[in-house]
Amino acid sequence: MKSILKLAFCLVSFTVCHQETAIAGILESYTVKEGDTACDIAEQYGIPCVQLIKKNSLGDNALIFPGQVLKIPDSSMWNDSMPCKIEVISWVNVTVVGDYLKENKQEFEKFVRNKLRLNSPWLSHEARDYGSFWADIAYDDSAETFIDVNAGEDERFMRRAEVDCKVLSSGTDSVVPIYTACEVFGWGDYSPSTYSEFRLESLSTATVSNLPAGAETMLGQLLSEISGRLMDYRQKECPGIVK
Repeated sequence: MKSILKLAFCLVSFTVCHQETAIAGILESYTVKEGDTACDIAEQYGIPCVQLIKKNSLGDNALIFPGQVLKIPDSSMWNDSMPCKIEVISWVNVTVVGDYLKENKQEFEKFVRNKLRLNSPWLSHEARDYGSFWADIAYDDSAETFIDVNAGEDERFMRRAEVDCKVLSSGTDSVVPIYTACEVFGWGDYSPSTYSEFRLESLSTATVSNLPAGAETMLGQLLSEISGRLMDYRQKECPGIVK
C-alpha cells in the first residue's frame, strides 16, 4: 500500500520524487536489452563505465543480461576526484627556512587557514593530523587492537585534505630572495588524480624589513589560485555538490 501511495504521489509531483532520487545519487533505472554492454549504457548516459559497474556491483567482468534493471548514477554526483571529495582541511603546515623568518611559522599557518576560509568557504577547518585521525577511526580501545580500515576508499578519510606550504629565504643583503610553494593533497585514492593542479610555487625578492609581509603576499597569491582551481574543478566535474 505504501508503494502504491508513493507512486500516486510521484505522478502528481514529479519534482519531489526526482529530488528524492537525486538525493540517493541515482538518476534513473535502465532495463538491459539484447546486445547491450555496461560501457555502452554508461556512454549513453554520459557517465564513466566504472561508476555504472560500481553502483550495480557488476564485478570485474561487468556481466549484464537482458531484462536486468540497472541503477544509473546521477552524473552530477559520480566524480571521485580529490576536488570533488574534500570537505575538510585537517592539517596545515608551513615549513620555514631562513634566519629572518624562523619566528613566523605559526603566523604563516594562521594566515594560510584564514586565506583558505576566505577563498574556499565550503572547506571546514579541523586542526587534526592524519595520525590522530587514524587512531580515532582505526583503533578499537575496548579490544586494544587496530581495525582493518582502507583509508584510500573510506569516505571519512577521502573527505579530508592537508595543506603544505614552504617559505624559504636566504642571503644577508638588504634585498633577499624568497621562494614560496603550496599544495593541497588528500588522504584517499582518487580518480581521476588531479594533484599536480594544486601544487604551485613562486620566486620573488623583498627587503629584509618587509620579508614577513612579502612572504604572506606570495602565499596569498598561491592559495588564491589553488582555491580558484578547486572551485573550477568542482563546478565542472561535480556540480551537484558545489556550494
